[in-house]
Amino acid sequence: MNPTRLFDFIYYQRERYPQARAFSTLNAADGGQDFSTDKVIAMANAVARGLLALGLQPGDKVATVVSRTLPEWVALDTAMMQIGVINVPVYPTISGSDYVYIFNDAEVKYCFAGDAGLAEKVLNIQSEVASLVEVFSFYEGQGVRHWSALHDTKEGQDEVNRRMAAVKPDDLATIIYTSGTTGNPKGVMLSHDNIVSNIKAIMPLIPLVAGERALSFLPVCHIFERVVIYAYTFYGANVTFTGMDNLGGETGDLRRHQPHFFTAVPRLLEKVYEKIMNKGNDLTGIKRKLFFWAIELTEDYQYDKTYSGLAALKRKIADKLIFA
Repeated sequence: MNPTRLFDFIYYQRERYPQARAFSTLNAADGGQDFSTDKVIAMANAVARGLLALGLQPGDKVATVVSRTLPEWVALDTAMMQIGVINVPVYPTISGSDYVYIFNDAEVKYCFAGDAGLAEKVLNIQSEVASLVEVFSFYEGQGVRHWSALHDTKEGQDEVNRRMAAVKPDDLATIIYTSGTTGNPKGVMLSHDNIVSNIKAIMPLIPLVAGERALSFLPVCHIFERVVIYAYTFYGANVTFTGMDNLGGETGDLRRHQPHFFTAVPRLLEKVYEKIMNKGNDLTGIKRKLFFWAIELTEDYQYDKTYSGLAALKRKIADKLIFA
Protein backbone atom coordinates (compact mmCIF):
# COMPACT_ATOMS: atom_id res chain seq x y z
CA MET A 1 0.00 0.00 0.00
CA ASN A 2 1.32 3.42 -0.98
CA PRO A 3 -0.40 6.14 1.08
CA THR A 4 -1.38 9.11 -1.08
CA ARG A 5 -4.07 10.65 1.16
CA LEU A 6 -3.71 11.56 4.81
CA PHE A 7 -6.24 9.05 6.10
CA ASP A 8 -4.33 6.29 4.32
CA PHE A 9 -1.61 6.40 6.98
CA ILE A 10 -3.64 4.70 9.73
CA TYR A 11 -4.66 1.93 7.30
CA TYR A 12 -1.02 1.59 6.22
CA GLN A 13 -0.12 1.19 9.90
CA ARG A 14 -2.75 -1.55 10.33
CA GLU A 15 -1.44 -3.35 7.26
CA ARG A 16 2.26 -3.11 8.08
CA TYR A 17 2.61 -2.93 11.87
CA PRO A 18 -0.63 -2.65 13.88
CA GLN A 19 -0.03 -1.18 17.33
CA ALA A 20 -1.73 -1.90 20.65
CA ARG A 21 -0.84 1.63 21.85
CA ALA A 22 -1.00 3.66 18.65
CA PHE A 23 -2.26 6.72 20.56
CA SER A 24 -2.45 7.32 24.31
CA THR A 25 -3.07 10.01 26.88
CA LEU A 26 -1.17 10.84 30.08
CA ASN A 27 -2.40 12.74 33.13
CA ALA A 28 -5.98 12.40 31.99
CA ALA A 29 -8.75 12.60 34.60
CA ASP A 30 -9.34 8.87 34.18
CA GLY A 31 -5.63 8.05 34.50
CA GLY A 32 -4.97 7.83 30.78
CA GLN A 33 -6.18 5.64 27.94
CA ASP A 34 -4.61 3.59 25.17
CA PHE A 35 -6.06 3.39 21.66
CA SER A 36 -4.94 0.62 19.31
CA THR A 37 -4.66 1.02 15.55
CA ASP A 38 -7.88 -0.95 15.10
CA LYS A 39 -9.71 1.12 17.72
CA VAL A 40 -8.78 4.41 16.05
CA ILE A 41 -9.99 3.10 12.70
CA ALA A 42 -13.24 1.83 14.24
CA MET A 43 -13.81 5.19 15.95
CA ALA A 44 -13.06 7.07 12.73
CA ASN A 45 -15.56 5.01 10.75
CA ALA A 46 -18.23 5.34 13.45
CA VAL A 47 -17.80 9.13 13.55
CA ALA A 48 -17.74 9.30 9.73
CA ARG A 49 -21.14 7.58 9.67
CA GLY A 50 -22.37 10.05 12.30
CA LEU A 51 -21.13 13.02 10.26
CA LEU A 52 -22.97 11.65 7.24
CA ALA A 53 -26.13 11.43 9.37
CA LEU A 54 -25.72 15.15 10.12
CA GLY A 55 -25.95 15.75 6.38
CA LEU A 56 -22.36 16.84 5.80
CA GLN A 57 -21.18 16.81 2.20
CA PRO A 58 -17.69 16.80 0.62
CA GLY A 59 -16.23 20.29 0.90
CA ASP A 60 -18.20 21.23 4.03
CA LYS A 61 -16.10 22.77 6.83
CA VAL A 62 -15.92 21.60 10.44
CA ALA A 63 -13.84 23.44 13.06
CA THR A 64 -11.84 21.80 15.83
CA VAL A 65 -10.77 23.82 18.88
CA VAL A 66 -8.62 21.97 21.44
CA SER A 67 -6.05 23.15 23.95
CA ARG A 68 -4.53 19.69 24.15
CA THR A 69 -4.50 16.96 21.50
CA LEU A 70 -6.49 13.79 22.16
CA PRO A 71 -6.62 10.40 20.39
CA GLU A 72 -10.28 11.30 19.78
CA TRP A 73 -9.09 14.30 17.76
CA VAL A 74 -7.06 11.95 15.56
CA ALA A 75 -10.14 9.76 14.99
CA LEU A 76 -12.30 12.79 14.16
CA ASP A 77 -9.69 14.21 11.79
CA THR A 78 -9.51 10.84 10.01
CA ALA A 79 -13.29 10.59 9.87
CA MET A 80 -13.65 14.02 8.27
CA MET A 81 -11.00 13.40 5.65
CA GLN A 82 -12.47 10.01 4.74
CA ILE A 83 -15.73 11.63 3.64
CA GLY A 84 -14.23 14.76 2.09
CA VAL A 85 -15.13 17.13 4.94
CA ILE A 86 -12.56 19.87 5.59
CA ASN A 87 -10.99 20.17 9.05
CA VAL A 88 -10.48 23.79 10.13
CA PRO A 89 -8.33 23.70 13.30
CA VAL A 90 -8.51 26.91 15.32
CA TYR A 91 -6.21 28.22 18.06
CA PRO A 92 -7.95 27.97 21.46
CA THR A 93 -6.51 31.26 22.73
CA ILE A 94 -7.66 33.67 20.02
CA SER A 95 -10.33 36.29 20.65
CA GLY A 96 -14.04 35.85 20.12
CA SER A 97 -13.93 38.29 17.20
CA ASP A 98 -11.30 36.12 15.50
CA TYR A 99 -13.55 33.08 15.98
CA VAL A 100 -16.38 34.99 14.33
CA TYR A 101 -14.18 36.03 11.41
CA ILE A 102 -12.69 32.54 10.81
CA PHE A 103 -15.96 30.66 11.19
CA ASN A 104 -17.74 33.00 8.79
CA ASP A 105 -14.88 33.08 6.31
CA ALA A 106 -14.71 29.26 6.20
CA GLU A 107 -18.50 28.85 6.51
CA VAL A 108 -18.03 26.37 9.35
CA LYS A 109 -21.07 24.12 9.89
CA TYR A 110 -20.07 22.26 13.05
CA CYS A 111 -17.45 22.66 15.74
CA PHE A 112 -15.79 20.13 18.07
CA ALA A 113 -14.28 21.67 21.19
CA GLY A 114 -11.99 20.59 24.00
CA ASP A 115 -12.20 21.44 27.68
CA ALA A 116 -11.32 24.64 29.58
CA GLY A 117 -14.53 26.38 28.53
CA LEU A 118 -13.84 26.18 24.79
CA ALA A 119 -17.34 24.94 23.96
CA GLU A 120 -18.81 27.89 25.85
CA LYS A 121 -16.45 30.25 24.03
CA VAL A 122 -17.79 29.01 20.69
CA LEU A 123 -21.41 29.06 21.89
CA ASN A 124 -20.99 32.71 22.80
CA ILE A 125 -20.34 33.64 19.17
CA GLN A 126 -22.70 31.14 17.50
CA SER A 127 -25.39 33.78 16.91
CA GLU A 128 -22.88 35.72 14.80
CA VAL A 129 -22.09 32.75 12.53
CA ALA A 130 -25.05 31.93 10.31
CA SER A 131 -23.55 28.69 9.01
CA LEU A 132 -22.80 27.17 12.46
CA VAL A 133 -25.41 24.51 13.25
CA GLU A 134 -24.11 22.87 16.43
CA VAL A 135 -21.16 22.59 18.80
CA PHE A 136 -19.94 19.26 20.20
CA SER A 137 -17.36 18.60 22.90
CA PHE A 138 -14.78 15.87 23.47
CA TYR A 139 -15.54 16.20 27.20
CA GLU A 140 -18.71 15.57 29.21
CA GLY A 141 -20.39 18.38 31.09
CA GLN A 142 -19.51 21.22 28.71
CA GLY A 143 -23.11 22.29 28.04
CA VAL A 144 -23.23 20.72 24.56
CA ARG A 145 -23.62 17.24 23.12
CA HIS A 146 -20.70 14.89 23.73
CA TRP A 147 -18.99 13.77 20.54
CA SER A 148 -19.90 10.14 21.31
CA ALA A 149 -23.45 11.03 20.21
CA LEU A 150 -22.13 10.54 16.67
CA HIS A 151 -20.88 6.99 17.34
CA ASP A 152 -24.26 5.26 17.35
CA THR A 153 -25.12 5.41 13.64
CA LYS A 154 -24.87 1.85 12.31
CA GLU A 155 -25.92 2.53 8.74
CA GLY A 156 -23.84 4.29 6.11
CA GLN A 157 -20.50 2.48 6.04
CA ASP A 158 -20.95 1.70 2.34
CA GLU A 159 -21.31 5.44 1.69
CA VAL A 160 -18.23 6.14 3.82
CA ASN A 161 -16.27 3.63 1.73
CA ARG A 162 -17.59 5.15 -1.50
CA ARG A 163 -16.51 8.64 -0.44
CA MET A 164 -13.09 7.38 0.68
CA ALA A 165 -12.52 5.88 -2.74
CA ALA A 166 -13.52 9.17 -4.38
CA VAL A 167 -11.00 11.34 -2.47
CA LYS A 168 -8.06 12.33 -4.69
CA PRO A 169 -4.54 13.29 -3.51
CA ASP A 170 -4.97 16.84 -4.82
CA ASP A 171 -8.31 17.34 -3.02
CA LEU A 172 -8.47 19.93 -0.25
CA ALA A 173 -7.73 18.32 3.16
CA THR A 174 -7.62 21.23 5.60
CA ILE A 175 -7.68 25.00 5.96
CA ILE A 176 -5.29 26.44 8.54
CA TYR A 177 -5.64 30.08 9.50
CA THR A 178 -2.62 32.27 10.14
CA SER A 179 -2.33 34.33 13.31
CA GLY A 180 -3.51 37.51 11.60
CA THR A 181 -0.56 39.69 12.60
CA THR A 182 -0.89 41.64 9.33
CA GLY A 183 -4.67 42.01 9.39
CA ASN A 184 -7.42 39.41 9.45
CA PRO A 185 -6.35 35.74 9.64
CA LYS A 186 -5.66 34.17 6.24
CA GLY A 187 -6.92 30.68 5.42
CA VAL A 188 -4.17 28.48 3.99
CA MET A 189 -5.69 25.75 1.81
CA LEU A 190 -3.69 22.50 1.92
CA SER A 191 -4.37 19.40 -0.13
CA HIS A 192 -3.64 15.81 0.92
CA ASP A 193 -0.65 15.79 -1.41
CA ASN A 194 0.72 19.05 0.02
CA ILE A 195 1.15 17.33 3.38
CA VAL A 196 1.81 13.73 2.27
CA SER A 197 4.71 14.85 0.07
CA ASN A 198 6.31 16.60 3.07
CA ILE A 199 5.96 13.49 5.22
CA LYS A 200 7.51 11.22 2.62
CA ALA A 201 10.37 13.70 2.17
CA ILE A 202 11.28 13.63 5.88
CA MET A 203 10.93 9.86 6.32
CA PRO A 204 14.66 9.13 5.77
CA LEU A 205 15.64 11.86 8.25
CA ILE A 206 13.77 10.86 11.40
CA PRO A 207 15.34 8.03 13.46
CA LEU A 208 12.11 6.27 14.46
CA VAL A 209 10.94 2.69 14.00
CA ALA A 210 7.58 1.04 14.59
CA GLY A 211 6.73 0.53 18.25
CA GLU A 212 9.01 3.24 19.62
CA ARG A 213 7.55 5.89 21.92
CA ALA A 214 6.86 9.47 20.84
CA LEU A 215 5.59 12.28 23.05
CA SER A 216 3.39 15.00 21.52
CA PHE A 217 2.67 18.25 23.35
CA LEU A 218 2.62 20.97 20.68
CA PRO A 219 -0.77 22.20 19.34
CA VAL A 220 -2.20 20.50 16.25
CA CYS A 221 -3.89 23.74 15.20
CA HIS A 222 -0.40 24.53 13.86
CA ILE A 223 0.77 22.62 10.77
CA PHE A 224 4.11 21.57 12.31
CA GLU A 225 2.76 19.17 14.94
CA ARG A 226 -0.09 18.18 12.62
CA VAL A 227 2.43 16.88 10.06
CA VAL A 228 4.37 15.20 12.87
CA ILE A 229 1.27 13.26 14.01
CA TYR A 230 0.70 11.97 10.48
CA ALA A 231 4.39 11.03 10.25
CA TYR A 232 4.23 9.16 13.57
CA THR A 233 1.23 7.25 12.22
CA PHE A 234 3.17 6.38 9.07
CA TYR A 235 6.12 5.15 11.16
CA GLY A 236 3.94 3.12 13.52
CA ALA A 237 5.23 5.05 16.54
CA ASN A 238 3.33 4.86 19.85
CA VAL A 239 2.18 8.45 20.35
CA THR A 240 1.32 9.79 23.80
CA PHE A 241 -0.37 13.18 24.07
CA THR A 242 0.27 15.50 26.98
CA GLY A 243 0.41 19.22 27.76
CA MET A 244 3.46 21.45 27.67
CA ASP A 245 3.02 22.28 31.36
CA ASN A 246 3.34 18.59 32.27
CA LEU A 247 6.78 17.93 30.79
CA GLY A 248 9.41 18.85 33.35
CA GLY A 249 10.29 17.97 36.91
CA GLU A 250 10.85 14.76 38.79
CA THR A 251 7.32 13.52 38.02
CA GLY A 252 6.97 15.16 34.59
CA ASP A 253 5.90 13.26 31.51
CA LEU A 254 9.36 13.28 29.94
CA ARG A 255 10.60 11.19 32.86
CA ARG A 256 7.42 9.13 33.19
CA HIS A 257 7.08 8.32 29.52
CA GLN A 258 10.78 8.28 28.52
CA PRO A 259 10.07 8.86 24.81
CA HIS A 260 12.45 7.87 22.04
CA PHE A 261 11.42 11.01 20.16
CA PHE A 262 9.54 14.30 20.48
CA THR A 263 9.36 17.55 18.54
CA ALA A 264 9.81 20.99 20.05
CA VAL A 265 10.05 24.64 19.06
CA PRO A 266 12.98 26.98 19.75
CA ARG A 267 11.25 28.91 22.53
CA LEU A 268 10.66 25.74 24.55
CA LEU A 269 14.32 24.74 24.25
CA GLU A 270 15.37 28.28 25.23
CA LYS A 271 13.27 27.98 28.39
CA VAL A 272 14.91 24.64 29.23
CA TYR A 273 18.35 26.21 28.70
CA GLU A 274 17.46 29.21 30.86
CA LYS A 275 16.29 26.95 33.68
CA ILE A 276 19.54 24.96 33.56
CA MET A 277 21.71 28.10 33.56
CA ASN A 278 19.72 29.66 36.41
CA LYS A 279 20.49 26.60 38.51
CA GLY A 280 24.19 27.13 37.85
CA ASN A 281 24.02 30.84 38.62
CA ASP A 282 22.45 30.07 42.01
CA LEU A 283 25.43 27.92 43.03
CA THR A 284 28.49 29.20 44.90
CA GLY A 285 32.11 28.20 45.46
CA ILE A 286 33.44 24.93 44.04
CA LYS A 287 29.97 23.75 42.97
CA ARG A 288 29.58 26.80 40.73
CA LYS A 289 33.05 26.31 39.23
CA LEU A 290 32.36 22.63 38.52
CA PHE A 291 29.00 23.48 36.96
CA PHE A 292 30.37 25.96 34.43
CA TRP A 293 33.42 23.76 33.78
CA ALA A 294 31.01 20.99 32.78
CA ILE A 295 28.96 23.38 30.63
CA GLU A 296 32.13 24.40 28.75
CA LEU A 297 32.70 20.73 27.84
CA THR A 298 29.43 20.76 25.88
CA GLU A 299 30.39 23.63 23.55
CA ASP A 300 31.81 21.28 20.89
CA TYR A 301 29.14 18.59 21.36
CA GLN A 302 28.20 16.60 18.27
CA TYR A 303 25.65 13.82 18.09
CA ASP A 304 28.02 11.23 16.61
CA LYS A 305 31.31 12.39 18.15
CA THR A 306 33.33 10.06 20.40
CA TYR A 307 36.06 10.99 22.86
CA SER A 308 39.16 9.22 24.15
CA GLY A 309 41.93 9.77 26.68
CA LEU A 310 41.75 12.88 28.87
CA ALA A 311 38.77 14.30 26.96
CA ALA A 312 36.76 11.15 27.67
CA LEU A 313 37.79 11.18 31.35
CA LYS A 314 36.68 14.81 31.77
CA ARG A 315 33.27 14.04 30.31
CA LYS A 316 32.87 10.98 32.50
CA ILE A 317 33.55 13.12 35.59
CA ALA A 318 31.13 15.81 34.35
CA ASP A 319 28.47 13.18 33.74
CA LYS A 320 28.86 11.82 37.26
CA LEU A 321 29.07 15.12 39.16
CA ILE A 322 26.92 17.53 37.14
CA PHE A 323 24.83 16.17 34.26
CA ALA A 324 23.38 13.24 36.22
